[in-house]
Amino acid sequence: MKGIKEILFLLILTFLTGCVIFRYTEMPNDRIDASNYDSDDMILFLNFEMFKGSKIDSIALINTQKTQGFLKMEILPVENIEEGQLKISFFDEQMNQVKNTAIEDPLIKIAEYTIDNENKVLQSQILKLEKAEFTFRTRWDDKIKYVRVEKMLENQRLVLLNQFELFNP
Repeated sequence: MKGIKEILFLLILTFLTGCVIFRYTEMPNDRIDASNYDSDDMILFLNFEMFKGSKIDSIALINTQKTQGFLKMEILPVENIEEGQLKISFFDEQMNQVKNTAIEDPLIKIAEYTIDNENKVLQSQILKLEKAEFTFRTRWDDKIKYVRVEKMLENQRLVLLNQFELFNP
């Protein structure tokens, strides 16, 4: 009777460990299999470099890349942007707007630090950078031909920083 219990215990233990190993080896393969993606699921990456100007900032498009992938959320369209934000707009070949959004100015960063470790008092400081590189990504749309970057100034005036034509990203 003791031998049967030991054999039964070993069988159950073997079964349980076998299922656990199977579960862990199967999941990562499902996540990286490229056939799980629809061929239309593409992401456009835009790499920018922005410089502080004496009157108006300047921006350069360093690199563009279109790659397979899927973003859970599309960029949120905006009608009005706030002072200091950048408006990024995408246009088709006839300069009809396809989509747009607003992002925070990459030349302005907020640093938080503690001034009193005992009371855990936080203080923040606004850092104004002379130069910044940043990446923007969005779902690819075959209609996209141009990207425009504008900045809202203090006097609520929207200023064109640059417009770029996308050549087969």
